[in-house]
Order: sequence, then structure tokens, then C-alpha cells
Amino acid sequence: MMKNKLFVRTSSLLFLVLLFTGIHQVFGQNPRRTRRIVIEPRSARVQVNDQIQFTASIIERNGSETDTVFNWSVDATGFGTIAEDGVFTAVERGRGYVYASAGDLSARAHVAVIDTARGDPRKCEWSYLEIIPADTMVIIGETVQFSVVLVDSNGAAHETTAEWELRGKQVGTLTETGMFTAEEKGVGLIRAFSNKLNATTRILVAAAGDTAQRDTVRIRYRDQQGIMLGDSCRVQESTVFVINGLSFPLNVLNGGELVFPPGSLTEGIEIDISLAGAATVGDDSTVSFADQILNGISFNVYVNDSLISPYYFSEPVQLILPYKEVLMDSLGLNEQDLWIFFYNSAGEYNGDGITNIVIDTVMNKIYADIIHFTDLVIASSECGCTDIPEGMTDVPREYKLYPNYPNPFNPETSIIFTLGGKVQQPVNLTVYNILGQKIRTLVNDSRSPGQYSVTWEGRDDSGKLVPSGVYIYQLKAGKMTFCSRMILLN
Repeated sequence: MMKNKLFVRTSSLLFLVLLFTGIHQVFGQNPRRTRRIVIEPRSARVQVNDQIQFTASIIERNGSETDTVFNWSVDATGFGTIAEDGVFTAVERGRGYVYASAGDLSARAHVAVIDTARGDPRKCEWSYLEIIPADTMVIIGETVQFSVVLVDSNGAAHETTAEWELRGKQVGTLTETGMFTAEEKGVGLIRAFSNKLNATTRILVAAAGDTAQRDTVRIRYRDQQGIMLGDSCRVQESTVFVINGLSFPLNVLNGGELVFPPGSLTEGIEIDISLAGAATVGDDSTVSFADQILNGISFNVYVNDSLISPYYFSEPVQLILPYKEVLMDSLGLNEQDLWIFFYNSAGEYNGDGITNIVIDTVMNKIYADIIHFTDLVIASSECGCTDIPEGMTDVPREYKLYPNYPNPFNPETSIIFTLGGKVQQPVNLTVYNILGQKIRTLVNDSRSPGQYSVTWEGRDDSGKLVPSGVYIYQLKAGKMTFCSRMILLN
């Protein structure tokens, strides 16, 4: 974390927005040239038990407004509820977002619920912190200058000082002036701190050729009986998909997000989203989870109408899940106890293939990079029996699994990996087929820190040549796990 005195004049805010809109589009799209939803008010501060009316409209590409019926939802953090007509009711102090969605469009507005009877410290004039630009995609080697402003309850922006931090996957470097330089593919998190407030935005780093063609993802929601809920929607790689507008029992997933980085897909897919198998829907309109689980989501992925489970991505996708602070308190947990795991029908937890976990204690959300889709849950770190080191919520940069080369390959390919730490550690490098069946163990020993190269010649453990297809190679080094894809063409 580095401290910076960055002064942004209110009068220059519009210039900065226009500048970054023109140079670094929000995940490849210019919001001023695309159809979008606008919510009013953009931010609000509400006393406990009070109400406020939110309205929304669709802004067409030519700037005209279109009225329609919106689906309204809130983060699953318990701070308030919102009715079908956009009336928000404050329940308990906290902060989060309300969402308006229509078809494949969505937008959000920030809400802070205060309790002056309890001497709530949030009764000051500041409403929230804003990072400019927001969710941004850049190419390796490019730079982005981030700036920050404090926005008060009237919507006016004010100059401020800020401290900067790069969290999650270390996709580049961030200077004390907020200048980011992209170095590695993936999704990172830029966080700014000022006046006891903080804000987070995403930085998606792609390679030069990744954006030439983007595969499409079709997303549907289903209840526990498999009945489709609402309409399906389509998104592409390098976009953020916000889970919102869901009614009971899927409303516990509202506020979740999916990010498909460029290169994460090699084909168009369809995803059915439902509650994880650990969830129980009660007759009293409640959703509960097994053990020490706070939330859970299930993904069924289809390719050409065929279910593939688990479905592995070429590059990890980012999943964001909300959790309820009140539920965490009832289980006797705090943020340091939380982790995210794969969860199967036998009630077993597994953290392999889940990396770069970051917990947002302000918005009550957990971020993670996921290598494949099945059932995922937020639970106590003790559930996984993985001996997670204290404070280790970011994968160290010195541990790294590189893309195999060549890829596709025939007859052999090289896999390079780097080990960090200071002592020898157990290392396992294994090849699996797309069904998760083990094909070949390439490394299974103890090694010192350093860089290693291993060759796979397309044979299984018995020495037999394997057929053409997609294969997964998984590296376990110390307490770290990495996965990636490769394609064999015989």
C-alpha cells in the first residue's frame, strides 16, 4: 500500500471521464455510444426505517429516453429491501447497491443506510469514493492513470488524497500516483483509500490478439426443480455479468458478478445458474445452507446442448459472490475466516483451482478466480481442511504456471512453472482429460524455489499415446494450485 497526494479538481472531472472513455473503454465498450440504463438518484443516504424512491430509464444510442418496466433488486447484505416499483426501504445500517435490470441491460446505484440514534459515523457529508476510470480493459504493455474523487450526498465531486493498492491477481504494477502498467493477463483489483472510505475497480489485462474474436455465453436461471426463471441473456468475453433482479429463492445471489476475460473461452457455451446443492429452501420463504456455509451457487455448463461437468476454462474467470454479515455473525465467523470452495453432493469441500481470493469487507463480497464451473460455496476456511495461511488472500507473484508452448501441439509441448518461497516444497504436476480423469503424472517430488520446464509428449502413465483433444494440466506447489488448458492435435 502506498500513499499518494493526488488532487482532482471538480471542474476537471468531466475531462477525465471523457479522456478515459475515449482511450480505455469500460471492458471494450463506450457507455456513451451504447444503450444503457440510468438510475436516479445515483447515490443515496437513508436513515434506518426510512424509504426512498428510485427511478430508472433506458438511454438509447441517440440520447433519447425510453420508459419500460424494470426488475429491481438489492445486494444480499441485509441493509434494505426494494419493491417492484423501485421504493427502497432501509432495514439496518450498512451499505450496498440497488440494481435495475431490463433484458440484458443493468445498472446500479449506491445506498448508505445510517442510524443516527446509534451515533452512526456515516452521518458525515461524504457518501462514497469513486475511482476513475471504472472497470477497464487494457492490453499488456499499456498504462492507465487512475484518479479518485470523494462524492458527497449531493452528488458533487471533491478533491482528495488517496492511498493505492493492487489486490487479487498481480497483473501489473501500481505506482504511488495511481499509474498502472499492465504486465500479465488476468483480472486484478485496484483499491483506493481516502477519508476512512475505500473503493474498488477492476482492471482486465488482455494480450494483443485476445480481443479479435469473442465467444458468447448464454446465461439462464433455474430453480431447484430445474424450472427456468425469467428470460435468458447473452454476454461476451471481456464483459461483466451482474446477477440481479432475482426473486426468492435465488435472491440470495443478487449482487454477484461474473467476468469472462478474453481468452477464457474457446467456444460458445450456455450456463444454467441455480442455488448450490448445499442450499435448503424452507416453507417460510427462507434459504439456509449446510454446515458453516454463507452462500452457494451452482453452474451447469452446456456445449452444443451437452452438459460438461466440470467445465474447465482456458483462463480462469472471476466470480464475485455476496454474503450476509448477519449470517456470518450468527455462525461466529469473521472476514478472516471466510474462503470459497468447490462443493459436491457428498458434502466435500475442495479449493483446488480457486486462486486470488479477495474479501471486500465494505460491500460484503468475495472475489475469486475460478478454473472450472460446478458448485461453489462461501464457507469457513476450516471446512476445506487446507491449512490456509493467515492473511494469504492473494497468490504470491513468485509462484506461476505459464501457458504451455506450443499450443495446440503435436507431438510434444513444454510446461514451465516457477516456485516461490525459501525452502523445498512438495510439487505435483498432473495432466487430466476434460472429464477430470488423470492421464499422466509429470512431476511428483520436492523441489527448491526456481523455474522448471517439463515436457509432455502426449502419452499416459502407461506410455500409450492419447487421442486428440483438450487436456488440463494442474500444478500443486506447496499450498498453491494452478490449472490451465492445452490442446493435442494428432
